[in-house]
Amino acid sequence: MQYPQPSYHMNISAKESSKTGDCRLLVGTSGFSYTEWVDAGFYPPGTKTGGMLPLYARCFAITELNYTWYQMPPSFARTLSNRKYLAVLIDRLYGLSLAVEFRHRSWADDRVFSELERRRVTLVAIDAPNLPGLFPALDVVTNPDLFYVRFHGRNAKGWRSGNMQLQFDYSYSDDELRQWVETKIEPMSTRARRGVLFFNNHVRAQAPENAQRMTRLLKEHGLLRCANDPSFI
Repeated sequence: MQYPQPSYHMNISAKESSKTGDCRLLVGTSGFSYTEWVDAGFYPPGTKTGGMLPLYARCFAITELNYTWYQMPPSFARTLSNRKYLAVLIDRLYGLSLAVEFRHRSWADDRVFSELERRRVTLVAIDAPNLPGLFPALDVVTNPDLFYVRFHGRNAKGWRSGNMQLQFDYSYSDDELRQWVETKIEPMSTRARRGVLFFNNHVRAQAPENAQRMTRLLKEHGLLRCANDPSFI
């Protein structure tokens, strides 16, 4: 079943908008120290956790430490108390570069996006199974400094299993990645100066493999000039 999406369009001044190709994009994975990535062949045999980051950095210029995303689980609905909690949290973190990932569909509201834009807080775009109650995949940009995308995989059968190995066991096809590039990432790139894309489908090293294919697609579309240049951060 398909769900209607909000009609929100960000209002960015001409000075802040960018042309396709001007936006600095970086691609990486949500975490890097997975021991199963050794068995999957991404890291050489015998690689210990402490030696993974230098090897990871040979392929990607950025990674995500994703434990901060758990403040807002799928049960975090847009209630009055949760709205107040989020407003206070953002106020207390004022001055930091903030990104918010909503899991519950009730937050997909133009008023929410408008408030994030006013506060220059980045709304995280997500790719996840199209299941009732989950936040939809959108190309809404609320911060001209940064757009942020997280790819969780589309394993609808395992999503609510309570088993992370099942939930994130998914590999994106080239067509699925290309659709994201053409329908979402490309237009988002014209509305922000920087963009980061992270793959969270870590099972059997599917995340780095998908991230590398995404990097190639972005290059083919002229959206990525240098995949491993730290100066882009």
